[in-house]
Amino acid sequence: MSTLQVTHVDGPIPMNLWGKDHWSTLAYLETRIVDHRGELNLNHMRSNPNKHPGHANILPTGTVVDGSPYPTRLNNNTEVHFHDDWSCLDDAEELGLVENIGTGLNRVYKLTDLGWNIAGQLRRFMAEGTGKSKDFTPKVPKRLAKT
Repeated sequence: MSTLQVTHVDGPIPMNLWGKDHWSTLAYLETRIVDHRGELNLNHMRSNPNKHPGHANILPTGTVVDGSPYPTRLNNNTEVHFHDDWSCLDDAEELGLVENIGTGLNRVYKLTDLGWNIAGQLRRFMAEGTGKSKDFTPKVPKRLAKT
């Protein structure tokens, strides 16, 4: 199967298209919220320094780790270039799963009620070994759906 490559997306990527990168970023965020009050470790993020220069991963030697060669993979075999883990979090925020309670440069996150619900489903899906994160399809409760 061939891969469609996209360089621009208008608005947030819908949750029904999320693949491994979105789901692993959400799972990572949940862990950081539980263990580190929602503060992320830049070294653990796939960062495109051209799109998010304030969130670039800079090694102690001063070398910038460029995550731009690694596009975001969707579950329909599409790769979205110029879209990094920070973009995945932006999508999650626009869809009502997370809230940045820090600043634009020093992001600190919390999960919304919908975010906790989806993260719990994802954690169980992965723990039960029922598939890969790219195959995860959440059930969004109507009471929590963003309208």
